Amino acid sequence: MELLTRQELATRWKMSVDSIDEMRRNKIIKQVPRINCIRFNLQHIEAIEETTMTKFSPIERKKLENEISTLKLKLKSYDLVVTTILKAAANIITD
Repeated sequence: MELLTRQELATRWKMSVDSIDEMRRNKIIKQVPRINCIRFNLQHIEAIEETTMTKFSPIERKKLENEISTLKLKLKSYDLVVTTILKAAANIITD
């Protein structure tokens, strides 16, 4: 089994090591378990690379799910702001 380091994978995919770490934290890519350092199985990486990158590939799906979660949180905070403004405006109008 051939293994890749984070730097080797980052170079292969033309991205930063931080991006590789983020993909690992988000479980988009998996490191080899039960070894003392972070390594990636080359066969697993090649299988990911062979995946057709459509708008619903596993990687893109995870990114979109994360984006949706972030946007939902923002929407909740905006709803709270709008509600507060509307209550203040109602108080001004009724006074």
